Amino acid sequence: MTKQGTGQEHPATAFDPSAVPPYPVITLTGADDPDNVTVDQQRFEGEDAYDRALQACVARAAELGGAVRVRGVAKDGTEWPLVVTADGELHELTPPSTAQDGATFSRRRLLVGGGLLASMLVVGGGSVGGVLAWRNAQKPEPPPPPPKFPGKGANLPVVPPRGVDIQAQWAVVIDSGAEQAVQLLPNGQLALPSSDGRMVLVDAATGQLQWAGGLPSRIGSLDILELDNATMLASYTQTGIDVWDLADPNAPAAHHVELNHQTSTPLTLGDGALFALGSQTAQFLVGRELVLVDIPVPAVPAGVREQKAIAVDHTGWLEIDQTNTPTHAALAGLPEGARIEDARVLGPDLLAARWQTPEGSVLTAHALPDGAVIGQVPVRGSGQPPLASPSGVAWVWDDVLITAADVTSLEEYSGEDTSGFRAAVVTDTEVWGHVAQEPAHLSLDTRQLQLDDPDAQLPVATLDKSLAFIVATKLEDTIVHALAMDLPTPAPSDNGGDS
Repeated sequence: MTKQGTGQEHPATAFDPSAVPPYPVITLTGADDPDNVTVDQQRFEGEDAYDRALQACVARAAELGGAVRVRGVAKDGTEWPLVVTADGELHELTPPSTAQDGATFSRRRLLVGGGLLASMLVVGGGSVGGVLAWRNAQKPEPPPPPPKFPGKGANLPVVPPRGVDIQAQWAVVIDSGAEQAVQLLPNGQLALPSSDGRMVLVDAATGQLQWAGGLPSRIGSLDILELDNATMLASYTQTGIDVWDLADPNAPAAHHVELNHQTSTPLTLGDGALFALGSQTAQFLVGRELVLVDIPVPAVPAGVREQKAIAVDHTGWLEIDQTNTPTHAALAGLPEGARIEDARVLGPDLLAARWQTPEGSVLTAHALPDGAVIGQVPVRGSGQPPLASPSGVAWVWDDVLITAADVTSLEEYSGEDTSGFRAAVVTDTEVWGHVAQEPAHLSLDTRQLQLDDPDAQLPVATLDKSLAFIVATKLEDTIVHALAMDLPTPAPSDNGGDS
């Protein structure tokens, strides 16, 4: 991604300082004012104060993996954009057009290798020809390595949840308006549409670019598939599947597999996607081809498991193979007199179903393949699809938290002051949502509900309780920020019971 790198895509003789991420920016003063030598307001004193200030900039560049932007500020307030690299090189960017003719800003340059200081440079009305001639006479040095953490230090322009840092461990600019397409995959990669019009995968821990492909017109639910011994990235939409080959680090446009009908409802939480077409028909992928199957009346489609379509009727569940042959199996613990409303395969060993009973709707969860009931909870039936954690360890459907071990209404985790918790994001470690419009999160470990700052913005995903990913707009850029997490542990609670 062009806004991630520091010129690593350029040859050694053409390092482009403008490709260094626009944040963080270090503020450096004192080039023409020895009594006011600072780096980000940290003061340096003594005869070698400016030397040590420059070394601090170099150290920051090394921490970022190669280079960092520096805002040089002269005594009269004139600002000069610079880039400092980890090997001591200082690169000039175009001075601001508002600089007055004849204004001077003296600064120094670290020589490569020795760490010695050259004589003063005069920029903006002065002459740099001698220094440029000296630079051109040197043997070209290789560019600094790509940053390990692009955009490290970028400040989040919105309020984070409590326990989430405001300075990014890494940050990248994405396609404007594409926040919903940012998704954490089970393999620890973050998928996002880049600002230069590509579909990319980055290491969620470091932000390093790992794969790039052509960007389709629409991005749906993403999945990693194994097709014909090849690892593929798949995007499921209402019109079909877009597939990229991950073996190609710069894949072309995705291969689109079109459905037989114009639109569908993709059920994506099982082993692939089942496209419910209506009229008791559905399609799913077998190899590289879409197979059309019938859903027997009165069953409803639920997903895909082990390359078979799964459906649920009023007595149990059905497996439908690619030859359109159904096999029926019982589900235990069904509500008395229940009629099936909706169902989902949540994982290879888990099925959830919503039933209509004379007393109202009931949600049940069952282990597969034996159909044993895990639990059941009365629900209102929101009509919204389930929310799933990236690794498939937790789901929320109709305000019910579902795991392989239990089924619990979110209302059980709400007290008198925290009623009406509604989930918005499910991660492998928390459920994030709102209580009466105020942000909150539920730990999957402690099952304690914690209210957050009323103005906090929820993350789109989290990684191993270590990083929270928050998308925010700054000026004209939409930016994904990876922020360190240290969530506060809530005090023991009886969840609103009698004291």
